[in-house]
Amino acid sequence: MIKYSKFLKEHQKLVTSFIALVSLIIASKISIDLVFSPVPITLQTLAVLLIAFLFEKRLSVIIILTYLLLGLFGFAVFAGSKVGLSAFTGATGGFLIGFLIAAYLISIINERLIKPSFLSYFILFILGHLIISIIGLGKLYFHVGDRFLELGFYPFLPGLFIKSLIGTFIIYYRERIIKLFT
Repeated sequence: MIKYSKFLKEHQKLVTSFIALVSLIIASKISIDLVFSPVPITLQTLAVLLIAFLFEKRLSVIIILTYLLLGLFGFAVFAGSKVGLSAFTGATGGFLIGFLIAAYLISIINERLIKPSFLSYFILFILGHLIISIIGLGKLYFHVGDRFLELGFYPFLPGLFIKSLIGTFIIYYRERIIKLFT
């Protein structure tokens, strides 16, 4: 048991990064396909944004980039088990790229928050979801034309709000617990 805890202490970033990566993969597998849209409902955006909040920008980008590279190189890590270059060139490829950009930007903003609050975290979660959505919708437009908002945004607004609220609770109360013990 002593060797195991020593390993965890020495490799804490590696272990937590691996757990975050696996959690993102699991979140992508929790998906609901919509008959009217090429975009599934998943927990990927929640996982991506939690990673952005829980890790510094460099590490959050490395975790998301590892996830994207696994999918690019043929591992079925994305929703719908899409793999390879076709996952990035397909209708939902923009959302994948949005994950990386949102993780980077939200990590930067989160690191610079002077006095974090429930509201500031909630706003950042909404902003992160919007960054992912805007980039994803830009790519989706080339596949579905003028219907991109009705197929890739409007049906997802309630989920965007709910996932932002769940993420905010997780991050906000995590901070309070850490403050109690430090």
